Amino acid sequence: MYEQRGGSTHPHTLIGRLDIATALCLEEDFVSARTEAETAASGLQKRLGDNHPYTLAARMVLATVLARQGHLADARNLEEQVVIGRERMLGDDHPDSLRCRANLLLTELDLGIAGAAGKRHDVLAALGALIGSEHPDVTTALKPGRLLCAIDPPPYY
Repeated sequence: MYEQRGGSTHPHTLIGRLDIATALCLEEDFVSARTEAETAASGLQKRLGDNHPYTLAARMVLATVLARQGHLADARNLEEQVVIGRERMLGDDHPDSLRCRANLLLTELDLGIAGAAGKRHDVLAALGALIGSEHPDVTTALKPGRLLCAIDPPPYY
């Protein structure tokens, strides 16, 4: 619907692709998810810039796909960029910043980086204190799982 009205590079269309990538991740179709996430991240960066919240969300999903495909070094590099962008925009104690940091620390844990487990525990405790320990993001991250991002689509125009 958005693509018909705004074209393939309109931010609303790209947000739809991001949400499709997130759904594909949940279905563990990482090849298709990567295609959608790369398109969304690249398109949003071109249209909205590197540090727009939508661009950062798309990069977070892309990093999750890369990690799930075993490309941990690439995922880590992208997650570091997302964490820096989120913290610059929202502060280091905002739930979205903590979600991104939790993913980064899970990647570092998978890479065997010393201290990642303790730091991740602290981040998840801070996230739980902010949004509640029973929140689905907290329970997913404690499994340990990677957190994804979906954006509510804008109203149809």
